[in-house]
Amino acid sequence: MADGGSTKSDWKIISENEEAIEYTAKGFNPVMHSVDMIEASLKETFEQSPREQIQKVYYYGAGCSEPQQLEIVRKAMVRIFPRAEIYVHSDLMAAARATCEDQKGIVCILGTGSNSCVFDGSAIVDKVPTLGYLLGDEGSGVYLGKLIIQSYFYRDMPVPLAKKLREEFDMARGSVFEQVYHGQRPNYYLAQYSKFAFKYQKDPHIKNLVRRTFSDFLHCHIFKYKKWLHLPIHTVGSIGYFFHDIWSECLNNNGLKQGKWLQKPIDSLAQYHLKIWKSELYG
Repeated sequence: MADGGSTKSDWKIISENEEAIEYTAKGFNPVMHSVDMIEASLKETFEQSPREQIQKVYYYGAGCSEPQQLEIVRKAMVRIFPRAEIYVHSDLMAAARATCEDQKGIVCILGTGSNSCVFDGSAIVDKVPTLGYLLGDEGSGVYLGKLIIQSYFYRDMPVPLAKKLREEFDMARGSVFEQVYHGQRPNYYLAQYSKFAFKYQKDPHIKNLVRRTFSDFLHCHIFKYKKWLHLPIHTVGSIGYFFHDIWSECLNNNGLKQGKWLQKPIDSLAQYHLKIWKSELYG
């Protein structure tokens, strides 16, 4: 099974005796990548693995929310795992199953990108659409990166902090534009600035940018689930995990109930599927 993001993916191959082999590989997104590109990425990861022996593949991935996108990933998977049953789901379903299991909850992905939904214990029943790194992704590393870049060029960033930013990034306007508008992975480039934010998260200016990142996510997404706001809010992803204190503060200040916090869902997903497999096997 796999939890696949746009920048990287976590894989876990589990044998019948429950021994596990773990892989970390490049990520992909069917919104931006073709069947051939995804196949090439998978082949690089599993070239030395016993992939023809794999019987089932559960892939949960970024960009896998529409039938056309699911089919792109499925076609690539069939080429790599020719004897396996292939199941492709969204990364949002991965987050829901990893945190809620069979209970109700609001689920947030706060990583390179962002997403959210209401889960009723078996299915996603409400979802504010995600608009991607150009039009949305509030609460994400991409969004935080955009706020940092804006703050720098709009001269809102304190001079000492701006100097530190220049020491770690090429902040020439032309260089930034080249990466954002012509680079191969602009979302990954923008999200890299979140590492700078984490490094200087005690700085009042950075803290305010992170608060704004989460506040915008709450207003654009979570507050739209009005009749569900009594449910626990679960969080998956590196931004929610590493800026846990600020995210927790935002939830508490708005009277929202905190749920589980996971940096990665892969281990909880493995337990979820093992539980189902044992139930089917032993009744």
